[in-house]
Amino acid sequence: MNWLIPLKLVSYAGLVLILVSSLLVFYQQVDLENFKDMALIGTLVWIFTAPLWINRKA
Repeated sequence: MNWLIPLKLVSYAGLVLILVSSLLVFYQQVDLENFKDMALIGTLVWIFTAPLWINRKA
């Protein structure tokens, strides 16, 4: 199995987590502390997984 596809999915999941956490705090569904935690996790997931697959052919 090509390892780039699952890696891309994990990377995009990190970006989705950042977006969803931003929307949730905007609509006041989560407090600021939970938002910070979710945004940090999403950012770290993206930072550590994206360089492994960007500019590589699938």
